[in-house]
Amino acid sequence: PDPPTVGLSWFDWDKAQHTLAYAGLTWWFRQAFSPGALWIFVLAGLGILLEGAQGLTDTRHADLADVLANLTGIGLGVLLAATPLGKTLARIDRRLSSR
Repeated sequence: PDPPTVGLSWFDWDKAQHTLAYAGLTWWFRQAFSPGALWIFVLAGLGILLEGAQGLTDTRHADLADVLANLTGIGLGVLLAATPLGKTLARIDRRLSSR
């Protein structure tokens, strides 16, 4: 309920976790599925809807900063997928299938 902060204004540990989670999901989805952009909107919708759903509970709250961290993570994941790391799953798949 009270995560530690890393000393930056809005980007505390909770926001870092949101950003890293969505960056990882996006990076993986970009490799696992077709290069179309539809899944990017699905992930963005997921991040928005999950935050909204938290606001409907008694124990959690919706946080616009979490939504922004999710969307930032999606952007970072897209950028990461455009680097040589964006071929990681294909390389792993080739190695496993050659054995």
